Amino acid sequence: MTRDALDELLDASAPAPAPAPAPAPAPTLDTRDVRAMVADARREVRVAPRAKRAAAITGVLALLMAGGAGVATAAEYFDWAPWAQDPVGAYTYELPSGATCEVRFGNVQIVDRKDRDRREEIEQELRDWFNGTDVAGAALADVNDYIADSRAGDHRMQLEDGSQVPAGYGTPYYDADLEYQTALSQSIDDKVMAESARLGYADEIASLEGHGYCPELDQ
Repeated sequence: MTRDALDELLDASAPAPAPAPAPAPAPTLDTRDVRAMVADARREVRVAPRAKRAAAITGVLALLMAGGAGVATAAEYFDWAPWAQDPVGAYTYELPSGATCEVRFGNVQIVDRKDRDRREEIEQELRDWFNGTDVAGAALADVNDYIADSRAGDHRMQLEDGSQVPAGYGTPYYDADLEYQTALSQSIDDKVMAESARLGYADEIASLEGHGYCPELDQ
C-alpha cells in the first residue's frame, strides 16, 4: 500500500506512546520471613562457649513454634511428638511479645543405644529431678546472662546475592522472641548438663529433644 501526504500527517499528529510502567516495588519481608531468615542465620552464629558445652551434652533441641494467623493450619493440626506425651520435663514461659509458650523435653538417648534399661533409668532420674526442682525458674533467673552472651557474638545473615549483613541486636533482622527462646533453651540445657554431671552420667547422654508450642505467636 502506497503512503501519501495524508498518511504522513496522521502519523505526525498521533499521540505520543504511553510511558513504560514503573517497575514494581521490591517485595517487603513480613515477620515470618524475617523469623525464617534469622533462624537460618542462627545456625551460623558463633555461640558462647557455655552454650557449646550444653549442646555437647543435650544434643538436639528441636523447637516447633506455631501460632498466629500466618500459621493457622499448623496450629489447628498441632500435636505433641509421641515421646512428649510423657516428657522428662515441661515448662511454660512468656516471650517479650507477650505470647506464652510451652516446652516439653525428653526422648533421652544414650551412647549405648542397646542398653534400654540404663536409658530408662537415666530418663527417670532426670524426670524426678525436674519434678522436684524449679528448673525453669532457675533458668529464667539466668536468661539475661545468656542474652548478653548472645549479643556479644557475631550474628550475620547471608542475603540472596551472597553478601552477609549483621543480623543481631539493633539490626533490622533482630528478633527479640527468638533471642529469648534461644537464651532460655541454652539456660535449661546447662541446668540439665550440670545435673547430669552431678549424677555421674553426663558422658552417657547422647541427646535430648525439646518440643515447644507458642499458640499466640505472631497474633
